[in-house]
Amino acid sequence: MQAIFSVLLVCFYWQQASWAQSLRIVTVNDPPFQVVDPQTKTVTGLSMDFLQEIQKLIPLNYTLSFAADGHYGAKEDGGQWNGMIGELVAGRADMALGSVGATDDRKQVAQFSTPYKQTGRSLLIKKPACGTPIPAGLEHAIHAGYKFLAVPGNSIHATMTSPTQTNLLYKKIGQSILANKVANPPTAEADWQAMIRNSSAADMLAFVSETPYNNLGVATPPCDLVRLPQFDHDLQYAFAFAKNYAQFATINAAIEKLTSQGVYDKLFDKYFGVANGCKEPQFALTCDAGSAPPTSGGAPGSSKAGAPEVALQKDASGDTIINIRISKAP
Repeated sequence: MQAIFSVLLVCFYWQQASWAQSLRIVTVNDPPFQVVDPQTKTVTGLSMDFLQEIQKLIPLNYTLSFAADGHYGAKEDGGQWNGMIGELVAGRADMALGSVGATDDRKQVAQFSTPYKQTGRSLLIKKPACGTPIPAGLEHAIHAGYKFLAVPGNSIHATMTSPTQTNLLYKKIGQSILANKVANPPTAEADWQAMIRNSSAADMLAFVSETPYNNLGVATPPCDLVRLPQFDHDLQYAFAFAKNYAQFATINAAIEKLTSQGVYDKLFDKYFGVANGCKEPQFALTCDAGSAPPTSGGAPGSSKAGAPEVALQKDASGDTIINIRISKAP
């Protein structure tokens, strides 16, 4: 009996010692998943709430750092990885905190926890004036001549613009994304949604993003956005870890338990199940019954302080340059 107790005691102290070294977590500002206070650098949001639930199950100590470029991570032309995945690959972090899509490319350089959310991707457009047809989906938006946008450095941008992309619709979207360049592109989804809001419906901009973000945009006043039907359903959210991270199995077991108990779903509903301020379904094929669409960039003086103003122009090669100017608060 004494021998058994001694073994258990040794195991207990070994486990405690194994957590003595802090888990190095890297994250980015991506509301409402991660909300980084610009002054204090403290992080709140859905991902942090879920991390705190994990801490209730295992003695987790961690330090926080931030990906300098603000991206989740995609492979660049030279083969290097940017964003949080790049931090894992470079050995500067052990875990990427956020709604990291567990894509095939990322799985080659990082290991992923058990997925805790299944979702998909969709298009977000400005609500057209009544009488203007609304695309029924991805293919219709392509044929209608929409200009597609995606956040540089994220998995959607990388997937659509990949030289090895074989899906013809995705390839056409990728070509449009590359041809419609955004000057000084933001990284926050809300800023891209504001860009669509402050464009004219006649500009025909379509933001390619993950459906939870698009649903949130549609449900937020001034109620001038439309989310088209999902064109895929295979996106899985998970936490990403450096390859061969020693404590992966322990953390993943906690994630599995919490997911099976519905803890993540409850947190997700807390942040994304907001009251629909527009009193419309999140997928809403309605039109703008107001006046005719404004000119590009919106009617003069109509933009709120701090909102991006959008203007389109052509560069020397004929590609569209989308210029954004952030107006200052008075």
